[in-house]
Amino acid sequence: MTNVVTSHMQYKNYAVDKIMVESNASDVQLADDYSDDLVIDFNVLKQENEKSFLIELFIDVNKSAKAFKSSRYRIFLKLLSVFDFSQDTSREEITKLLIPNGLAMAYSTSRGIIGELTANSINGKYILPSVNFMELIKNKSRKLKNKKKSH
Repeated sequence: MTNVVTSHMQYKNYAVDKIMVESNASDVQLADDYSDDLVIDFNVLKQENEKSFLIELFIDVNKSAKAFKSSRYRIFLKLLSVFDFSQDTSREEITKLLIPNGLAMAYSTSRGIIGELTANSINGKYILPSVNFMELIKNKSRKLKNKKKSH
């Protein structure tokens, strides 16, 4: 048997800060979930402990009335996730690991929460689609750089 090597980064806790699920009771033919209007945003906040971080993940599905009209659900979720690093983790390693891995873990948790919450709804279980987090991170980085330039 091989010993398991744990990561320097640990998913310590998560909490739903806000959730809203609205089911579409319309008789119109609803589009498949892959055409839903999905918006994801995030913030990373350092905690008191210098090796602990909070990721705020915001997921918005079909926010507009137009998008919701032809979809099964309108959903909003704000998930708070806490990640800790071992004391011997370098700043470079934290930078490399935190955002891509933390977002993927938080989003995976969100998928489960939303799936369970919608499973007993009239429109059935909703599973968030897979997301390219590297592209999401690049877009967020670009927006932050442009915002800094304009100030």
